[in-house]
Amino acid sequence: MKPPHLLVLSRRIWLHGVGGMERHTQELVEALQALGWRVTVATAPGVRPVPPDPALRILTVPGADPRGYGRAWRRGLLPLVERLYHQDPYLGILSQSTAGAPLLLWAAERRLPLCFVVHTTARDQLREPVEWSARGLYRRVRAAWAWRENRRLLPTVPLLAAVSAEVAERLRRDLEGQGRLHVMDHGIDPQCFRPPRPGEREAARRRFGLPLEQVVVGASGRLTRQKGIGELSQWRPSAIWLALSGEGGGIGGEGGVSWVGPLDKQGQGAFLRALDLFAFPSRHREGMPLAVLEAMATGLAVVAYRQPALEGVLGEGRGVLVETAGEFYQALEGLAKQPARRAAMGEAALQWAASHLPPWPVQVAGLLEAMGLSAEGR
Repeated sequence: MKPPHLLVLSRRIWLHGVGGMERHTQELVEALQALGWRVTVATAPGVRPVPPDPALRILTVPGADPRGYGRAWRRGLLPLVERLYHQDPYLGILSQSTAGAPLLLWAAERRLPLCFVVHTTARDQLREPVEWSARGLYRRVRAAWAWRENRRLLPTVPLLAAVSAEVAERLRRDLEGQGRLHVMDHGIDPQCFRPPRPGEREAARRRFGLPLEQVVVGASGRLTRQKGIGELSQWRPSAIWLALSGEGGGIGGEGGVSWVGPLDKQGQGAFLRALDLFAFPSRHREGMPLAVLEAMATGLAVVAYRQPALEGVLGEGRGVLVETAGEFYQALEGLAKQPARRAAMGEAALQWAASHLPPWPVQVAGLLEAMGLSAEGR
């Protein structure tokens, strides 16, 4: 007898890149597999070749763009989903996007459990300050259009899974109580994200070409204005080495800055174990940044800009939240010079992570139950 089968939808997956959405999809898929499910992923064509994996089937939506849920995605998704259902029936759909009204109607007609994972809302982009440029105004108009569509579609989705209680509260308020909500907090992979054992920090620094004696401040993310990594890369403090991981380029190992490039999950765990302190420079309204949680699980103090998603996470001595760029860099330089305070914050962060971030299969099992499913299927 075949294991139960679930369909996962995401325009970008971990084989496309290593951003938060891609990594979140990877954790969901691996947790489902650990719970005994067969998983098929429907995604957009990627620029990288997909290595064969006998435990996972990956289908691509023809012509779809991994950068956004455009017309090609909406037009090509339903035929692919329907064809797969007839060839190898699945018991439910877990989507990292709204996917569109036709898919909602199709799933409802077949009484298929369907869940949308909500990391943030288009309404959140409308709450952010306007960037007075052609790009900024375009983002604003696109967010307004997306929010209008979400306001119409989201209340009709059988289940909305918010990635934190704070996101759920925003969504509940924005949708005026419409729609069924489930809070699926992030989990953690304790095999990858843990404090360094004796000798591991030095080994990780050698692996990434980082100095053994200097204080190393690290950050992870895309080299974009939205994520703040580009601005951080221009920081040149004395006696501190800056290490950056993620998608981007053009930053070498000169001037006290190293860009180690995109890393898979195991590589990211090793990268964090090489650091003394973690910086999260994004001013974008985040749902719940996975990078911060992984740093905390590694026992690192974190400096970040104040935003609702992080206030309950980095409070009570687990990190530093700031309002301005001046405060951000001042906090990093201050902690770099205070190893005892840095270590106390890292220990508090580690204790919080141990009590609030269970392994991913625990979180996904709760999500399946909210969908009316279990590890054994319906």
